[in-house]
This record gives sequence, structure tokens and C-alpha cells, in this order.
Amino acid sequence: MRDLEIRGAGELLGEEQSGHIAAVGFEMYLSMLEGGHRRTAGSGREDGKVPRVEVGIDAHVPAAFIGYEAARVDLHRRIASAESLEELADLRAELTDRFGEIPKPVDNLIFLGEVRVTLQTLDADALSVRQSRSPSPA
Repeated sequence: MRDLEIRGAGELLGEEQSGHIAAVGFEMYLSMLEGGHRRTAGSGREDGKVPRVEVGIDAHVPAAFIGYEAARVDLHRRIASAESLEELADLRAELTDRFGEIPKPVDNLIFLGEVRVTLQTLDADALSVRQSRSPSPA
């Protein structure tokens, strides 16, 4: 607690992420927290498992788009907990109506939500996309 008082909590969901969330991604981080909460609450079940999505794209909610941090956290939560593509489409329309044009990192975040929902319907565990190297000229 003293260390937290001295250094502060940091910016968990910002552009300057560090620590566990940067290593595993926000959706996986939420899944891990939820699983840990279930275990400590005595449930021990881990149904509703979130597929792991490893895609090298910039996906976050910039402070310039939504200035209030609690609203940014809520947006992350809504995307991570969406259960259908329709729910994410409605969220995209709501954001456009409330805040105007959606910046690319937010669009990417919603896209990752769509990928997660699709993977869940396919009962897939993970999706990993790696950038291929182009062959060097001869």
C-alpha cells in the first residue's frame, strides 16, 4: 500500500500500459481476474472461458476520444463482456452517436471483441496472427 501511495496506481488501460495487462491483453486479463475471483469465491468453475486473441494491432481507448477514465474503463468492460456481434454493432453505433468518428485504436478494440465473440461461437481456444517477414532481395 505504501508503494501504491508513493508511485500511484499507474494507467492500467492507457497507451502506456505496463505489467501483466500489456503481456496478456485486456480481455485475457479480465478473464484471468474473473477466474481468480470465482476460485476465491468458492465456485472453482471456469466456464465462459475467453479465447486468447494475439493480434499485433493498436487497440485501446485514447483519452482524447473519451476523457473520463471511468468511462474508458466501462467501454473496455462493455466490449470484453459483449456476447454477440449485434451487441458490438450497437455499441459502435452508440459511440459514433455520442462521440463522433471512432478513432482507429477504438475501432480495433471493437474488432477484437468481434473476433472473440466469433471464436466463442466456434468453440475455439485461441487465435494468433503473426507478421510474416518478407524475403530479402537476392
